[in-house]
This record gives sequence, structure tokens and C-alpha cells, in this order.
Amino acid sequence: MKKLFIIAAAACVTLASCVKNEPVATPDLGELITFEAPIVAPATKADAAVGTVLYPETGKFYLYGWYHAAVDGDFANKYIPGAEIAKVAGQNYFAPSTSYYWPKSGYLSFFAYSPSALPEGGDGSLSASTMTLDKSMTLTYIVPSAQAKQVDLLYSDWAMNKTVANETTTTEGSYNGVEIVFNHALSAVTFSFSGVANMYKINSVTLSGVKKTAVLTSAPNSTSWADPSGDAVSYAILGEHEVSGTAEVSDMLMLIPQNLAAAKLTINYSLKNPSAAEWIEQEAKVINLNTATTTVDEETVAIAKWDMGTKYTYNVTFGAASVIKFAPSIKTEWTGVTGTIPEIN
Repeated sequence: MKKLFIIAAAACVTLASCVKNEPVATPDLGELITFEAPIVAPATKADAAVGTVLYPETGKFYLYGWYHAAVDGDFANKYIPGAEIAKVAGQNYFAPSTSYYWPKSGYLSFFAYSPSALPEGGDGSLSASTMTLDKSMTLTYIVPSAQAKQVDLLYSDWAMNKTVANETTTTEGSYNGVEIVFNHALSAVTFSFSGVANMYKINSVTLSGVKKTAVLTSAPNSTSWADPSGDAVSYAILGEHEVSGTAEVSDMLMLIPQNLAAAKLTINYSLKNPSAAEWIEQEAKVINLNTATTTVDEETVAIAKWDMGTKYTYNVTFGAASVIKFAPSIKTEWTGVTGTIPEIN
């Protein structure tokens, strides 16, 4: 009996980041440094809004700042050596718990990531390096195994050569202060399951062959992930339930962008016995994830990798099982036998 599975994928958008706090001695202090924090594209796992949105008021990001005597100077003078930034109670700006002030001359440049820390109780980790000689920062990220602990990791555009005179002011509801614009660093992945009702039951769905450790390098003009490292891991996508005519979408995974050559989707399922109230387990369906396709400029292309800041929704369809058909025939024609009865006298 044939089983029909159709898997496709549609692209959208995603990303996130973090930071900490130490004071710095500065001569000739000016006005207080404050920050606004807009975010690009849909904001978080829970936020499906389209377009630019505000950074959440309860969010906390981690920020570094450097002082330059001249425009585009070197990054030798660390002005804010790492500080957690949060919204100040009763104000419409973000700032560290230790106040920093604008220098009377020169320029400041900033880089930030969000959140400032991962949710407690998970096995993931997030750490930042100091500035390297090529003017870049690195973030080492290990994705938490539990989907509930996975975050929308964000990194900021580099806010270069800022002074109190060009500090961003409130516009259209955004916060006061230096504009810190965040971008999504990860790939968001969901799976949608639908099919003929009252015919199939999913026993389990597992995504395997995915790496969860990588380093993000961000410089003023470029940001990219290195190839993920470590052992591949698996994620439970869906538990036991009966397939219905309505699509069911899995929880969103927030994963490191990577090549999908080793990624597989394993579907364990059962077929309903029409003459009895029971399910008959079928051979598991194993799908190479890089065989999923999407449409780009009216052409069908395979999704060979996940890109940064992209949301992927994989549509899995359980089609109608092949109907059992019968083709009756008579095996042979009659075999002729002629019998002779003794003559009757």
C-alpha cells in the first residue's frame, strides 16, 4: 500500500542577542548616555507582528562601548567594558545600573547583543569575546536542548561615531537615546502537519542531525556564523496525536544557521484499521530535510541550508492511502472431457 508524503518549506524572518555591567573612569563627563532599542522584523518566538517593533520593555541586553578621539578611530579605548542594559523605571530609555556620561569631545561606538542571559535551568550557554585586532566581537552560543529555553538571539548593528549631539531622540513611540537596532541571529524552524482525517495517527516526529554550537563574529560591516561544531543532536517535534484535516503547527525551534546535509525528519505513524477500532503501526518515514523545497522567483529550489534571520515552516502532508482494488478473473477455461457410456442392449 502506498503512503503519500509531501514536504515543502516557506521562508520568513527571525533573530536575537545579550550584555553586562562595569563602571569606567572618564575625565570631563557630559550628559547621561541612554539607549533606545528597536528590533527589526518579527520580534520574538511569541510575537508574530510584521514590521519594525519596539524592543520589549522587560528585555535586557548586553552592550560594549569604545571611545575614539577621531571619527572611525581604533577600538583600543574601551569606554563601556560590558554592561547589562535595562529600561529605567518611570523613563522611556534604557541604561545600565551604573551611569555612563558622554565625553565632552571625541566619539563613542557601540555593539550589543540580547538577551543579556539565557533562561535559567537550561543547558545552553552564551558568552562574548573582547574586541579583536580586526575590530570584531565574537559570541559563542550553545543552543539549549529544551525548546522552551531557546531564545531569539539578537545582535545589533554597530552604532558608530556617536556623540551627544547625534544621539537619537524619541520618534513614533520609540525610546530616547542611542539607537541600538537588533537583528535576528538564528533560524526559526517550525513544522506543520495535516492530512486526511481519521486515517493516520502520528506516534512521534523527531528532527535529528542538527548541530547546536557555533561562533558568531560581528564587525562594523559584516556579521556571520562559523560552521557549527560538536555532536549532532535531536529534537522531539511532535508527540502522539491523530492527524486531522486542520494543520497542526509544532513549537518553534530557534537554531543555529547551518548546512542541512545531515538533518533528517523521522515520522513514526500508524494507519487506521477500518474494520476495527485499532491502529496498525507502519514503517517509519525518514526524510532528508535538504530535499524540502520552496519557490523562489517562480522556480522550485531545494532548501539546502538554514540562513540567519529566516523563519522556515515545513509543511508535511499525509495524503490519502491507496485504495485496495480487486481485479477478478477466471483462472482457466473449462477442460473438455468426453465420456463413453457402454452401449445399452
